[in-house]
Amino acid sequence: MTTPLSDNKMVPSFKAQPDYQIVIEPAGHRIRVEFNGEVVADSDGVLVLRETRHAPTYYFPRVDVRADLLERTDHITYCPFKGNAAYWTLGVGDRTAENAAWSYEEPYSEAAGIADFISFYWDRMDAWYVDDERVFEHTGVNLGVATNPLVEWLLHEAWEATTSKELVRRFVHRLNQMGLSVLRLNVVIPTLHPLLAANAYRWSRLNDEVERFDTTYEIRASRQFVDSPLQPIFDSGSGVRRWIDSASPDDFPILR
Repeated sequence: MTTPLSDNKMVPSFKAQPDYQIVIEPAGHRIRVEFNGEVVADSDGVLVLRETRHAPTYYFPRVDVRADLLERTDHITYCPFKGNAAYWTLGVGDRTAENAAWSYEEPYSEAAGIADFISFYWDRMDAWYVDDERVFEHTGVNLGVATNPLVEWLLHEAWEATTSKELVRRFVHRLNQMGLSVLRLNVVIPTLHPLLAANAYRWSRLNDEVERFDTTYEIRASRQFVDSPLQPIFDSGSGVRRWIDSASPDDFPILR
């Protein structure tokens, strides 16, 4: 199935990028996936999705996936070309692969062919077989990337955010999923705009929303900013750490 670029009902992302394509077709092979010694999916009805700027992805019919090994999570990602994806954590014995499987349960019409099919992250599984021939085996030699869930998220999922505001929201949610228990987060992105020095994004657990604040050059020149911990961060590119107690250096008025 090739994306119907002439369809007047196509989603805005396809209208904005008419050369972008999604092609869904039968894989034409029996595909098997293993994790921690168990077969988690095995099917000859697999679909392969080919998408502009992405590697081909296998999607399994649900009936051929071990649902008893999957636990649905609250994690959701959005693709402007396919829609919202729901996620499952895979657990086999003493091992788990967090948010390793996903499904577009109500995809946009351009991706309707994969509705309710399930896919797995290629490198989070231990082995893949095509017609009983092993085509991938996780060796464990990964230079430490896969052992750091934040780095893995940055490499494989962060790009799905379509705006800086959405990226900040997903980033802080990922930190909290990792157990860091973030209460507040500010992200400041300097710009080359003639009137705006930076775009700032602020998140608080109190309302779980990301607010945007434009920072002008007048604010950058104000005494409040110059005397704040932000000034040395902007000047040096390094961090500032202080305990909020009487033993801390009294070098920033905001700490008082």
